[in-house]
Amino acid sequence: MARAEPTPELQTITITSRAERPLIESIGTVSLITANELDFALQQDLRDVAATEPGLAVRNDPGRFGFEGIAIRGIGGNRVAVEVDGVPLSKAFAIGNFSSAGRLLPDLTLAERLEILRGPASALYGSDALGGVVSVSTWRPRRWLESNNAPTALRAKVGFDSADDSRRALLQAAAETRAVAAMLAIDSSAGSATQSEGNTLGPNPRDYRSDSALLRLELGRGDSPLEAGVSVDRFRQTTNLLALIGQPGRFATTTSALGDDESKRTTAFLAYSLGEDTQRWGRWSARLFYTDIDTVQLTDENRRAAPPRQPQPLRIEREFQFQQRLAGLKLVGERSGSLWNLEHRALWGLDYLDSRITELRNGRQTSLQTGTSTQLILGESFPLRDFPISDSREIGLFVEDEIRPQAGRWTLRAGLRADETRLEPRPDAIWLADNPNVPVARVARRSLSPRLGWSWAVTPDARLFAQYAHGFRAPPFEDVNIGLDLPSIGVRALPNPDLQPERSDGIELGVRTQRSRLYGTVSLFATRYRDLIESKVNLGRDPVSGLTLFQSRNVAAAEIYGLEADLRAELSEWSASLDQWSVRFTATLTEGRDTRADRPLNAIDPARITFASRYRSPSDRASVELRVTNVFAKSAVADPPSGAQLVRTGGYALVDLSAQFSLGQKTTFRLGANNLLDRPYREWADVRGLTIDDPLLPLYQRPGRNLSLNLDWRY
Repeated sequence: MARAEPTPELQTITITSRAERPLIESIGTVSLITANELDFALQQDLRDVAATEPGLAVRNDPGRFGFEGIAIRGIGGNRVAVEVDGVPLSKAFAIGNFSSAGRLLPDLTLAERLEILRGPASALYGSDALGGVVSVSTWRPRRWLESNNAPTALRAKVGFDSADDSRRALLQAAAETRAVAAMLAIDSSAGSATQSEGNTLGPNPRDYRSDSALLRLELGRGDSPLEAGVSVDRFRQTTNLLALIGQPGRFATTTSALGDDESKRTTAFLAYSLGEDTQRWGRWSARLFYTDIDTVQLTDENRRAAPPRQPQPLRIEREFQFQQRLAGLKLVGERSGSLWNLEHRALWGLDYLDSRITELRNGRQTSLQTGTSTQLILGESFPLRDFPISDSREIGLFVEDEIRPQAGRWTLRAGLRADETRLEPRPDAIWLADNPNVPVARVARRSLSPRLGWSWAVTPDARLFAQYAHGFRAPPFEDVNIGLDLPSIGVRALPNPDLQPERSDGIELGVRTQRSRLYGTVSLFATRYRDLIESKVNLGRDPVSGLTLFQSRNVAAAEIYGLEADLRAELSEWSASLDQWSVRFTATLTEGRDTRADRPLNAIDPARITFASRYRSPSDRASVELRVTNVFAKSAVADPPSGAQLVRTGGYALVDLSAQFSLGQKTTFRLGANNLLDRPYREWADVRGLTIDDPLLPLYQRPGRNLSLNLDWRY
């Protein structure tokens, strides 16, 4: 069996202050999920975690592209910062029906811990943290060896999931000497389309394979080794898009459509810490990183003849490329001391990120009757770019001070961050050929993000907290410069160098308790968002050129408020006869409004309540948990001005079971039985924005009763 969890009062987090702090001292709503909990619940990715964590949602496209993004309290897209070992993930970009580069969300198989910070966090994380932060930390070699109580360790794990007939295998090994500790892990999985209960179309046939490799080194001993890490992730899938064939509109003449998608990510980092926070110069940590993300998506479509508009059968081949190169530096210093009978713990730092983003779409249309080909398809002349090659430079300076009396109960935490973001477009021949009359815009924006938090220790293990936090998001590259110039169909997009950052102001009140057998958080929050960017706003017809003009603009504003609760208890707190039992209760109730249009905010997920009860055997060799989740109906939906009616989702209840059994000293068997009642349902995050007559709606049914299991061996 894995080692026991540390008692809650000893757990530490880094996400709320960029340095380790006891969880009980955190100000704001934060979740800490350890490797043991991820293993027990068979949670392989953030979609699995979202099923049990309040306020978290992952949007999924079941037709082809899979996970598209993550949202916290209704704020998603590229507005949530996601990091793995301190390295930021790529941004998502999608256009049309055949091009969608997601964020390549991390696999959690090798995670030591997962931390989730809800609400604006730009005071510490800058532009991308308008809605919150998700931070994944993989195992450090020595920590993993300590968890196995040995100077060398080997782990092999195999698993199966009936929801998509996937198989998974993991091999992990580590060893240490006096000066060096190393860990190597290889993880591989393969599967097919996710089954769905009540899907009358049937899933699009799909085969996928995902491979990951991670190497981590620690050079030197003590608390400040030199750390290095290299990881390689590759995802490849092929999809037969059967559900599109013959659908009304542009696919009415489609007879076959195949997708072939591949994403690769290579990441390297180097990190070092020096000194102690009580020394004169404090404690310093630095992290250098580089990541390279490449996405290539191919679509091969055949169409039958449909005279007179389409007199010949056609084959249309499309290619979408999306590349991101990120290089950066993170520098953090901290120092503790006393001044005027007050204890201070100061934190300061610098973040620098340099990135280049490149996108290209290509295509060819061939007559199956004559064999002639053209690169002019539906008014678009290929190859083309939907935005110019874009270089972005972001620099942020932040400072924070945590103040408390030498003998007192209150703590004050004040922070400020200054950010500058520069976007430099680099139009090339491909861009200019497709957009000869469209100028490009350079953008430089500065933002200040304050944060003020307060907590009061009602008792040693219970605290009240309050927080104000400001958030911002710099104008995205794809909205500043839009590559849409189609005079043949009367359409042109304009750049907007005057786009302003999106901004938010949030307040939060809560209580956190962290006793050895009773711990959790209850919080109330309210956040106002302004200057939200709406992409490709229709400006109407230009009287000079006669073209319909589009431009991204700061037009939207919203407010989001709600309640979240996450409470856990060991029942031995009340009765010794219940020593082996524990329970968990979570709830989230969030409301949101588009304040300019005065209508409901469709991005908000419906209310959700979860209750779980776990039994642990006296020998600690077996654990079983039964979890009941009730999701309320989503009826407050704003339909578009066109008069179309959007999908609503009904309420539903899910019953899930997780179990873990120790088969000797080295082997653990885990079992997950999900949706035991075999209920048909749809996740609101998936179907949001679809109309009730969308022919692909049946694809969005979630799996019925399904089983997952794994066998975990450690030596």
